[in-house]
Amino acid sequence: MVKCPKVTEWIGATSYELLLFMNRVYNSIRHKMGKDYWSLSSYIKTRFNNANRHNTAFENLVADYARKRGLDGVVCGHIHQPRLKQQGDVLYCNDGDWVEHCTALVESHEGQLSLVHWSNLQATLDEHRSELRVSGGRKFKRYR
Repeated sequence: MVKCPKVTEWIGATSYELLLFMNRVYNSIRHKMGKDYWSLSSYIKTRFNNANRHNTAFENLVADYARKRGLDGVVCGHIHQPRLKQQGDVLYCNDGDWVEHCTALVESHEGQLSLVHWSNLQATLDEHRSELRVSGGRKFKRYR
């Protein structure tokens, strides 16, 4: 099990909330400037080796847990780090989160799992949706 002292947990949670707030402010400014979403908190978290070690330890712990129980894979989201990777004979899936990374885990009709990044998906949808149809068959051109 991955554990830490309560004070470390509180500092981490408070820092995370502050980063999310700063991230919302920063991205509202980026949006007004016509720029895409960018995760400030993700950028900062990936710069800390302790956070990376914690994520790796969590992934290994969860994959080992699944392996010992004879499972093919595991889906979780605790650490908010989007990931879809094979760890030996176990598929480790972390759906990330909808607030910071704008990611989701989806399954196709064939049972294939994919990690979707909303900003990438939105850009693709925008490319294919230059014309919108409404009732009555009228066409509206979409301009930016």
